[in-house]
Amino acid sequence: MGKMEPKSLLNSDWKGITIRGGNKTKCIAKNVYYNSDSTSTETISDLFNHFLKSGKNEFESLIMSLLVKYGVTSVKLRGKTLIFKLEDNRSVKVRLTTNSIVNNYEEIIRMVVQNYLKTRRFAINKMLENKSGDIIFNSSHEESGIHFENGIYYFNLMGERGEVFGIDDNTLEKDIINTIIDDYDGMIDYDKVYEIININPNGYEPGNYEKVLFKISLTIGEKNVSVISPDDDLEMMLKEKVDDHNEAIENLSKGVSYVKKEDKKGV
Repeated sequence: MGKMEPKSLLNSDWKGITIRGGNKTKCIAKNVYYNSDSTSTETISDLFNHFLKSGKNEFESLIMSLLVKYGVTSVKLRGKTLIFKLEDNRSVKVRLTTNSIVNNYEEIIRMVVQNYLKTRRFAINKMLENKSGDIIFNSSHEESGIHFENGIYYFNLMGERGEVFGIDDNTLEKDIINTIIDDYDGMIDYDKVYEIININPNGYEPGNYEKVLFKISLTIGEKNVSVISPDDDLEMMLKEKVDDHNEAIENLSKGVSYVKKEDKKGV
């Protein structure tokens, strides 16, 4: 890792950058190497210069140029540090109390969140169009993010803190699951699964580093939905939703008319 001038990062590739400092702001970059793609460099340089001319400093201009050019796939607020990940898996950390950031940190958070919500909505729509695959919801409480790998969609869900920034992951989780269930016309398998996880990285004394992982597993046709560590309200909602759905399918197969129950408030 080394200190870099923001403008020099425009024609470079890097794994991560950190913007921090007190009176003097520093930009620390990790795994930097020159990018020979002149077209890509020219585009983001134009964005950078545009923001400079609009009155932003070089650190703000770097952040905003990246947000215009790339989608954001995860957002995390750890203390006074905003952390977000770009669609090419590069990470950006911004200390919000940094002298060059503090005056406009609310605008930066707003732009990051708006970009993330737009990028996530596109990914969710694509996911719902696919009739197969695995979906895993995990309540991380400090991060909101979506990641697709090896045919699996991973959702990290932020807790109540996210609602301050307009990220309501609890509602999103319920909406996605309800949509998948409502769009399926077959029986759904509901299962409670308990797994013992060894979290000891070195493999020593595994008995002292085990925890029980509880999740709800739904088999919805060729889709498998896992909800890790749901709270009591979510667990009850999922069970009732699946029971109502399966009852409706059974009644239809018997030729019995069925009136759909109203969803409870907040679902």
